[in-house]
Amino acid sequence: MKGLKISLVSLVLLLCISGYALGQNSPPIITNVWLDVDYYEYDWCDEYAIIKGRVEAYDPDGDYIYYTWYVNGVEVEWSDTLWYRVWYEGWYDVCVKVEDEYGHSTWWGPRSIRVDFDWWCGGCEISSRPGALGALALVGGMFLPILRRFNLRKRCF
Repeated sequence: MKGLKISLVSLVLLLCISGYALGQNSPPIITNVWLDVDYYEYDWCDEYAIIKGRVEAYDPDGDYIYYTWYVNGVEVEWSDTLWYRVWYEGWYDVCVKVEDEYGHSTWWGPRSIRVDFDWWCGGCEISSRPGALGALALVGGMFLPILRRFNLRKRCF
């Protein structure tokens, strides 16, 4: 009788422990992240850049997952792809958080990516980009920017 009670208690404990272990939820797993910068010209001597990214992830438990992209600590996109337009050159820190429906999350980053515009413009036009410093010198019929825009390097968090 005593052996039966010990066996029964052992069985209940084993079932409780295995049930607890099976009930654990795992965070999503990030398998691949891709980042790149594309440059576009929208007006004579004016350009902008697009920081593009893509994340591939899955949840081992099969839970639905959500994506949040951060650039310099600010939420900017809520999908598995990033498409972020920038007007100023400098360093941009990119992070992505992948979270399941139960709040378990996995982070990737920060990864610093450099945006560097080509400022050598010909002709007689001055940049109309908002926030331009506008200090230009005329050298041989070509405007050369003297002061360049900059962005302070920041971390995601």
